Amino acid sequence: MLVEARFRPTLAGHVRESAPDLVLLQQPGCLDPLDLPRETKLIVFLRSLVCYGAADANPRRWRRIAGRVFREARWRRNRSLLARADLIVSNSRFLQRALHARAGLASEVITPFIDTAVLRASSAAGERDCLTFVGLDEWKGASIALRLAEALPDRRFLFLAGARASAGVRARAVRLKNVTCLEWAEEMGRVFARTHILLMPSIWEEPFGRLPVEAGACGVPTLASARGGLREAVGDGGIVIDPVDDLAQWIDGINRMDDPELYASLSRAARRHAGTLGMDVALQRFGELVRRELGIEL
Repeated sequence: MLVEARFRPTLAGHVRESAPDLVLLQQPGCLDPLDLPRETKLIVFLRSLVCYGAADANPRRWRRIAGRVFREARWRRNRSLLARADLIVSNSRFLQRALHARAGLASEVITPFIDTAVLRASSAAGERDCLTFVGLDEWKGASIALRLAEALPDRRFLFLAGARASAGVRARAVRLKNVTCLEWAEEMGRVFARTHILLMPSIWEEPFGRLPVEAGACGVPTLASARGGLREAVGDGGIVIDPVDDLAQWIDGINRMDDPELYASLSRAARRHAGTLGMDVALQRFGELVRRELGIEL
């Protein structure tokens, strides 16, 4: 909140000075409605309610309680900005419903801009013998991924640290002989070239989830929790687990994908589903929305 407060005057000054026809904001907005000229059209890309203070996905209850006052203050400010928007774009139907339930605001749905062609090209060759998990933090379900690796010592796992990696989780993962840990990956296509199944045991309500689409573009099915928008991201190209903490279901899902016929079917479905959510489709949809809702030809 302090960073946003310091950044806002600079951004607001640029907006007032240039008086743009169109402003596109991605969360957090860092503007107040009064910072925008009356004639300026505003589009807000909504990727999560958490960054606006409208929800809290922290898995630790005491942190959710401790941050409540700040969260509510942030939401009051940001809600007015969302209400000022001429067009709000949610990244999933789940998020669209959540925004309407929380604030009574309508939005259109466009999934994230994912260049699936680049991923396919960089994932062409590989053994594809790893169960891959990205994000060694509690939100992403790191404890479930670790329990799976411990329960299946004969399987190879590939863990990527992600943006909020926990030192404790990383230390546990490194000690497992069947786990390879990577700090970061610039090209996910190379990761998917080694991936047999993508694991997404998220315990928070993922607004959408890019990874199942990225993996699907490379023909990699996903085993995911039934949280938030993950069902939409996985589509028919994987298996969804509910409840998320049922380890037996996760192991059963992995074993089921050992069936070559089922795996091939899920792989084809994952590619088809990713093809409906690629960059070209999203850009075309965005252009049509701006033309229809704002009368602007991009």
